[in-house]
Amino acid sequence: MKSNNGDRYISIPEVKKMLLIDSEREGFTQEKREILHHAELFSFLPSEETLKLIEELQKIDRINSYHAHKLAEILPKGDEELRAIFAKEIMSPSEEEMKKIMETIMKFI
Repeated sequence: MKSNNGDRYISIPEVKKMLLIDSEREGFTQEKREILHHAELFSFLPSEETLKLIEELQKIDRINSYHAHKLAEILPKGDEELRAIFAKEIMSPSEEEMKKIMETIMKFI
């Protein structure tokens, strides 16, 4: 799913992969090194697994691309962490949807 301005969300593991490919061609600037360091610290799943998880999460009602990416990056480990992600949302997932979200995430951890 794309945002309103035509951009698309990308996961932290995708950023890491893109930086590594780009660095082979152009080398690293200080900014790219810092971004890569951040991506390495916060990439909890390989890029391919993250994309699969995002796809699975988007099959759940009320989970859009933004939320799927956030969930895949944070990988909440319990209901409290999951509720915190949706705390500011007008429409948060139902209890049944929350259960499906956690079951989906647990398949990938």
